[in-house]
Amino acid sequence: KTRSGFFGSAKIKDVKTLFELFYLKATKPRVDTSLFNKLKKATILNISKDKKTEKELFQENLKYLIRGKDYTTSPKTKQDIETNLTVNSIIPIYNSFFGTANNYVLTIISDKDLEDILPYIKTYIASIPKGNVDNSYQYRPKPIIKKNIYFIRNGGESPKSIFSLIYQQDNKLQNFENVEIQNQILEAVLKLELNKRLREEMGVVYGVSVSISATKHPIPLSRQTIALVCKPSDVEIISAEIQSIL
Repeated sequence: KTRSGFFGSAKIKDVKTLFELFYLKATKPRVDTSLFNKLKKATILNISKDKKTEKELFQENLKYLIRGKDYTTSPKTKQDIETNLTVNSIIPIYNSFFGTANNYVLTIISDKDLEDILPYIKTYIASIPKGNVDNSYQYRPKPIIKKNIYFIRNGGESPKSIFSLIYQQDNKLQNFENVEIQNQILEAVLKLELNKRLREEMGVVYGVSVSISATKHPIPLSRQTIALVCKPSDVEIISAEIQSIL
């Protein structure tokens, strides 16, 4: 799913300037090379050379297990950014999204009549060039794991466990808008129930986070995650209690 667009607002006395800027954003983009170089340098400097902690390695490997290892999940190296992030690539990327007016839906909200705004639409919007936008590329994530996996790692001497239950489904989603509302309700109810039982009644956690989401793009995917921190000795009893509540 690809979406691009502009948003702007202005007082009526500045409406011409608003439409001019809209036109210029589509037809005459410019790169601030000074800002680009500063951001690139800062990005390179922010990539740590420090060895990853056991916790960081666990989280990274868990991410690869769930989502696979590709360009969307792998960390960028300093060499990657130094070599591949170039100022000359910015304008072509920008134009691939904003350079043509194909399939744009323009929404204008104003307290002026359409006749007052129409000349600006005809001058600045109608003159944005048409063209073909190539958005044929589709990201194909790895298929979800169909079997149960117990991913357990020892992360040092800390007397606590980071515990997560993650469920995934790749069924085609019908009536997606209803599914989203149901997910929000389920997430709220489940968080309430889990915190009530595990925190208030059993006293084995400080809190439980619940995340439930679904998407149709680039493939149908539903994911439900329950996460918490507890004593290693409480993992089994918490796991059984969560299954009972579910």
